[in-house]
Amino acid sequence: MGDESAFDELFSRYRQRLFSFFYRIISERENSLDLVQETMLSAYKALDRWQPRAKFSTWLYTVAANKARTFLRATRRQIRERPLEVEHWQFGDTFGLQVTSKEMNPEQQYDAELIEDTFRLGISKLPDQQRKVFILRHQNSLKLKEIAEVLKLKEGSVKAHLFKAVANLMKHFAYAGVHIDARPIKGGADE
Repeated sequence: MGDESAFDELFSRYRQRLFSFFYRIISERENSLDLVQETMLSAYKALDRWQPRAKFSTWLYTVAANKARTFLRATRRQIRERPLEVEHWQFGDTFGLQVTSKEMNPEQQYDAELIEDTFRLGISKLPDQQRKVFILRHQNSLKLKEIAEVLKLKEGSVKAHLFKAVANLMKHFAYAGVHIDARPIKGGADE
């Protein structure tokens, strides 16, 4: 079945990302943890079917997306994604909303918290496919082609969902009266 220590390394590398993915989809901590375990177990059992021509992360997210779909179908729940308050949440450089200094004055601290709160709320209000595409792209740093494989969409649809997600987030910020310094995203949309 494969080298268990190598698989333990993969589990350590992907468990938090998978947990964040599931948690925002089903909004339940325990079920999200269970789905991470189920995904990794399924991946381990099916490791011999993984084709090295595809990235392991793409294949793993495909397994995770299928687990989420099955869970939601079984529980007949509406997808309710949790705002971005999962431990160790990081967008890194990809979104460009970074606090540049830890020594902020109270006004700067308030502005930073307002932007973060507005961003979290905006993400939670995105339509399901836009939210998934945005999260896979900006939290998990998947390329558009990989997102298309994971969500079983055409790459053009992924681009459209990503464009609409960003547009909807910008509208949300404008509606909330929050001004942000929108810097270009590193690497562009074609990665």
